[in-house]
Amino acid sequence: MFNEKMEIELHRKQPPSRSKRKKELYKLLVARSDITASLNSCKQILEKVDGLGHELYYPLYTAVVICYTRPFTNNKPHGALPKKWYTFDDEILSETHNDLISARNELIAHSDMTIKEAYVVPAGCEIGKDGDKPLVSDFIGVQTTMHYFPRPMFEKICNLCMFQGTRINQEIDDLITELYEGMELPSKPFKIRIDNGL
Repeated sequence: MFNEKMEIELHRKQPPSRSKRKKELYKLLVARSDITASLNSCKQILEKVDGLGHELYYPLYTAVVICYTRPFTNNKPHGALPKKWYTFDDEILSETHNDLISARNELIAHSDMTIKEAYVVPAGCEIGKDGDKPLVSDFIGVQTTMHYFPRPMFEKICNLCMFQGTRINQEIDDLITELYEGMELPSKPFKIRIDNGL
């Protein structure tokens, strides 16, 4: 006997609409672009930056964090990637992903007072060392705390980007096959529209 419960179950088993699959493809293509940019910035740090004081460290660090995390934020109009893209069986990948999200939310895209602190430095305070010799402030000054990733973290981020890129590439290939294989397509590139058409 066909009843309302059976009708609901049949409805749930329907495949996603073409427009929904095209929306997924769009989000994954943009995510792949962002994660690739993060990976490239990360490689630049590992190849060219010799320490936290290097002039390229902070801009590249910022690029690594912002580019990686962008697909996991509420982008308009389609939103963030689904949760499956930020769940991992590997604990190191999971921790690295979460550290990047935290860095974006607390340090890079925002300056949370609980994380980024500001100080007044009175004259006569020790402000660092020159070898074994203490450096002492000659005047009243100010400083803010900065939080940086150590070099090994960028190696973990490279691994995370490679992992994400591999699984995103597979999903993109599957969607392209599903959406466009066997169709008569234009002879030039065409924009992905979020509809049930081409």
